[in-house]
Amino acid sequence: MNVYNNKVSKVNKLDSVLDLKGKLLISSPMMMDERFLKSVIFVCDSKITNAFGFTIRKDHTVDSKIKKHLKGSQFKNDIIYSGGPVSPNRLFVIHTSDVEWQETLRINQDISITNFEEAIKVDLKPEKYLIVSGYTNWVSGQLEREIVLGFWLTVEDDAMMIFDQSKKDKWRYLMRSSDLNENTFAMQVGTS
Repeated sequence: MNVYNNKVSKVNKLDSVLDLKGKLLISSPMMMDERFLKSVIFVCDSKITNAFGFTIRKDHTVDSKIKKHLKGSQFKNDIIYSGGPVSPNRLFVIHTSDVEWQETLRINQDISITNFEEAIKVDLKPEKYLIVSGYTNWVSGQLEREIVLGFWLTVEDDAMMIFDQSKKDKWRYLMRSSDLNENTFAMQVGTS
């Protein structure tokens, strides 16, 4: 059996036990996909069939149509974060669970998500929230494989930190709070 097949069989076992819903992932310095370099992802669901979540990143250009869409809403003055490369013109509200709209999806006790179109129907604002454009999605087993290969790290930090505006560089903050050094990372992993 070659090494690749051995890794795949280990990942298939992970599929049934790895529950990342409501957790944070940070891309490791080994991440090769430019879209996810130094990224923090809030995972909304992870199942055997697929996983999805949102990157929490400010550094992107927002389409003028999206900005125009915000103008008439209770969120008109808010920053729009990049949620991921899938459907970048679709908006979502990641928010504390103190407010729920008709189609709100509760991720855990503290955090929910709502489609932006639903959220602007009623003039409510949650205590804490982020507006994101697009989302991130993985097919069956893909995220688990990427974790096994060392591209993503799960962190034990409280997922509520995504709302903390004082932590501008959330990726660097999470690396440090996990006692990881991006410059020596390759030497820190893979040895036992």
